[in-house]
Amino acid sequence: MNFNLAVRQHSNEALRNQGGAMGFVAPNSADSLYWQAVSDLQPEQYGIANVGDAWYILRYTETREGESEANFEEHRAEIRRRIILERQEEVYQKLLREIKASQQKIYYY
Repeated sequence: MNFNLAVRQHSNEALRNQGGAMGFVAPNSADSLYWQAVSDLQPEQYGIANVGDAWYILRYTETREGESEANFEEHRAEIRRRIILERQEEVYQKLLREIKASQQKIYYY
């Protein structure tokens, strides 16, 4: 199956509308996990990354050399947003497990 077709048919991400293209990532960027997943690949090879409960199939398409280094301050808000979302999900899952463990019958609406 063609990668672009697979993205359109199976992706749950907003990047689906862009053919899965997330742009360039760097080892010290907010998306460094994706960079690490493809750093040992050759162009047009595929890799995988696990982020929380989600799995991503990545395709390394090209390399671009940059001159500037990203710094923490540039990505502070995005890092904070991601940490808060992850923590909210952890708390939700923990509460859900506690409720399920303490209740004999659970009704879903």
